[in-house]
Amino acid sequence: MSVDTGGQLWRIYLGYVLGYSASGQDDAQDAQDGGRLATVSSTSTEAEKRKFFYPPDVAKIAGSRYSNITDFNLVTIASGDRAHPTDASVRDQVYAFRDYAVSGGLPDDFSPLVPGTDLYDATGNLIQKGDGSDDADEVASLKTKSGWFINLNVSNLIWNGEKGLSKTVILSGRLFFSTFIPGITTNSDDPCANTAGGGIGRLYMVNLAHATAIRPDWSGSADSYERADRVSSLSILGIPSAPVPIFQAPPEEEAEEEEEEEEEGGTGGSGGTDGSGGTDGSGGTDGSGGTDGSGGTDDSGFSSGGGESESPILICLGGGGLSVAMIQA
Repeated sequence: MSVDTGGQLWRIYLGYVLGYSASGQDDAQDAQDGGRLATVSSTSTEAEKRKFFYPPDVAKIAGSRYSNITDFNLVTIASGDRAHPTDASVRDQVYAFRDYAVSGGLPDDFSPLVPGTDLYDATGNLIQKGDGSDDADEVASLKTKSGWFINLNVSNLIWNGEKGLSKTVILSGRLFFSTFIPGITTNSDDPCANTAGGGIGRLYMVNLAHATAIRPDWSGSADSYERADRVSSLSILGIPSAPVPIFQAPPEEEAEEEEEEEEEGGTGGSGGTDGSGGTDGSGGTDGSGGTDGSGGTDDSGFSSGGGESESPILICLGGGGLSVAMIQA
């Protein structure tokens, strides 16, 4: 996968044979394929001139709970203009595109995916009910689409220039990404002039399958799941880095329990699996159904909500002036 500053996501397929093949150069060239998987930008309005500056993160998915097609690669990426971080005219978004051509090139009649037409709008967190369960009608809508997207806005009428200025990170059935909201510019001729200390950095943590909240307490209240539970403001200066996962050792009592289980011949672990079906390194799952970081599973291999148990993962983000934020995932 590769991207460009025209808001295009390119998919390049390389066959098993590069260059010449036994049957001739033409056959070898036919084994290679390239094309646009998606396009998110339009020159018709300033608000739609979205750009990609950072590469996507990809997970191989198997499961039918949230998709009518069971096997695909999920390609995640955020739009944002790194060359103009204080600009607030563009309406940026975060995407999860489904690439169904898992064993070859794109079909000859394939048209690039477009957010408003081909993707489910997950901005309002309508799939997730307050108790963390799924809304059946919204899930049915998601299943017919080729992925989802989130508008980086306050509401449909209020956009504040929030944008993605780093790589997305897939881990344990979750998608992590940081964003930047520019401060109030005091002089439109000087993009460096700013009265808000360089703007606000934010960290998002959402379910990879349908962009719902993982923890109900990120909004300040743990009573129910809501849209605000997907994001946490960061106490760092300027533009935040990409999320960096840090794996912590389990609590002492947990480690002692694991040792006891191992002595008794158990498999131990805090949510892992044995050799009969684990997760791959990208956060996706194999066909047998993997586990998420909190130990919950469903037939798609993703966590289906919840996450009140303490995660062994810390997310670290750097900012300006050597400032660092650490958040429990």
